[in-house]
Amino acid sequence: MNFSDAAVEFTHSTMYSIRDFMGVDEVPLPNCDLGCFIYTATYGDLEPYMMNLVVYDPSLDQNRTLANLALKFDQTTSQKIPLDISVNGSYSIYNLNDPKDTGTEISVWVVERSKALEVDYEIYDALELSMNRGNIPPKDVVTIMSVTKFRVVAQPGGSNSYTARLVGFDNAFPENPDLCAYACQTPLNSNFDGFELHVDGPIVSIVFEKKNNVAMMADYRYAVSGERDMSKEGFIATSGYSLCERLGGDQAL
Repeated sequence: MNFSDAAVEFTHSTMYSIRDFMGVDEVPLPNCDLGCFIYTATYGDLEPYMMNLVVYDPSLDQNRTLANLALKFDQTTSQKIPLDISVNGSYSIYNLNDPKDTGTEISVWVVERSKALEVDYEIYDALELSMNRGNIPPKDVVTIMSVTKFRVVAQPGGSNSYTARLVGFDNAFPENPDLCAYACQTPLNSNFDGFELHVDGPIVSIVFEKKNNVAMMADYRYAVSGERDMSKEGFIATSGYSLCERLGGDQAL
């Protein structure tokens, strides 16, 4: 399978896939007990199954569908807009579908609110044409989510280096709580020749050494044939590749 067979539990966040919801009425969200951000990624349509996956929004006193949440983008930056739960409590995602119903894929990332507020990050979706970032300086972490295999491409620029990890922004730095190693890293002060990252998983986070302008884009053009532009730094990651020592062998993205 391309994505997680079950929820992948990090220290400060959890990644869910469609297999966590099918056939069950409720999926508790322990990362939301003291507040959380919920990000979702779908193929961009309002599929009936996804419309029936809901979570309670205390700020509106009503349920929100994961399908609609996946399509919330900041119109200025094109970044994803999470469901921001700031009220302490017990939260779950509820499945209102018939137990026999099935859906396509969905990626749901739930991160503790306090941890997210510690990090200066950008977060985007690899959904076609949704990432309209421009050639601007990066924040401390640039994270891209996806519902399917995807690639991230950066254009060449001035002197810079970067580190990419196949995790969220909560594990993006060297001293990360889940002991996640990097998938790709370039030497400090090296020339930035751009990169092409092919990710068979729901998320990738990139940390740049310098705040120089960087033009990046993401799409679903994963190198299925195993080919990529070898003139750029990067990698082709296979399914389940996360390199997080704390997860052990029974959890894979």
